[in-house]
Amino acid sequence: MIPFSFNYIYNVKPQRFGAFYFLTRFYSQNYDIHNSDLQKLEVTNIYTFDNPLTQRKEIIKLIKNCIGVYIWTNKLNNHQYVGSSKILHTRISAYFMPSIISKQSRYIERAFHRYKIINFTLTVYTLNLGINNDISHINLEQYFITKLNPKYNILKIAGSTPNYIRTDNHKENLRLARGEKIYIYFGHKETEPTLLYTFLSRTLIYQQLKIHHVTLNNCLKNNILYLDHFLIQSELINKDNNINTLSLEQLQEIVDKVKVSYIDKVNQTKIHPKSQSVQVSNLNNPEEILKFASLTKAAKYYNIDKSTIKNYINTGKLYNNQWLFKFN
Repeated sequence: MIPFSFNYIYNVKPQRFGAFYFLTRFYSQNYDIHNSDLQKLEVTNIYTFDNPLTQRKEIIKLIKNCIGVYIWTNKLNNHQYVGSSKILHTRISAYFMPSIISKQSRYIERAFHRYKIINFTLTVYTLNLGINNDISHINLEQYFITKLNPKYNILKIAGSTPNYIRTDNHKENLRLARGEKIYIYFGHKETEPTLLYTFLSRTLIYQQLKIHHVTLNNCLKNNILYLDHFLIQSELINKDNNINTLSLEQLQEIVDKVKVSYIDKVNQTKIHPKSQSVQVSNLNNPEEILKFASLTKAAKYYNIDKSTIKNYINTGKLYNNQWLFKFN
């Protein structure tokens, strides 16, 4: 059996031989895909696009009202994604919509967002419309997933067939696998920082370190130290050093302590030089005395206006017949 070799060409139209479109030029990388296998799976046409973003009108025209399988390949690292649809032009059109890609709800969408779609090629296999449309594209998708073991396909079972039931454990593993690993280091990138812990997804770092998504994105994008101590990266700095030095509990304890001192530092730096500290005494309990670094902080604590507190200070009246405000 002669293996069918396919890869990605620059705007070269395929030539038709029998029931297939075979490529007239291809790169050196070959896959173990055989003509007889494709014939059994009723493949009728094969299209390859090296610049799908600029060729999208041509793509939609060629595959309109077709069923089949599509394969995205990253030109930079050769990672692939295999998908299928009973309405190919609708499914593939969605990949060119910024609103869809920006959601990054799937691994391949995150890859498009990170590497840009211009760095991907697209191969489309269309099927005979006369065959069983309910399962034919699923069978072909499974064939390619098995043959290619595509990196961007987290679930190695084609489609979402009605008889496929995911266990709770599998759902959890899938959720984690779809996430982007986040590495927490101590120290600056230039000073060989120490890997503290690896999170398996952004969701986990949000939940377990209580980091706001805007803060996390800022740290990742601009290499800003989180809390002035922790370097957050989406890739390992040193692939030879990928062992966590802390447990999750140890990391959480350290982060909580650093967070307290960081907040105190930020509060001090935010105080205007002319700000006056405020002391609040509880006349019903003389031992209870609260001190605030500024009028603003006291107002925020009591959820009242600064002008209201100033009025109580100037008049000497009690707030809620209990609290006495005065400047320190």
